[in-house]
Amino acid sequence: MQPWARALALGQLVSDAIDHLAGNARVLDRSKTRMGQRFYEATMPKIADQLERLNTNIESLAAELRRQREASTESESEGASPKASAQSV
Repeated sequence: MQPWARALALGQLVSDAIDHLAGNARVLDRSKTRMGQRFYEATMPKIADQLERLNTNIESLAAELRRQREASTESESEGASPKASAQSV
């Protein structure tokens, strides 16, 4: 299957899921189709794994940015101390 066809099918699945949540009756149970079954058994777990990986990377990045900001703040306050003592003399 061509990538564009997969994207179109995935878009249809999402659209159907939204319709289902909205209560529209025209929804076909995609989990009973071959493509739907593959989506739920293979694609969805991959999406969940990638979201977990993305979250882990974002948390690591946020922690690193916090460390850099704290180090920068500490070095600025250390650099300001000699100036403050020199001005008071």
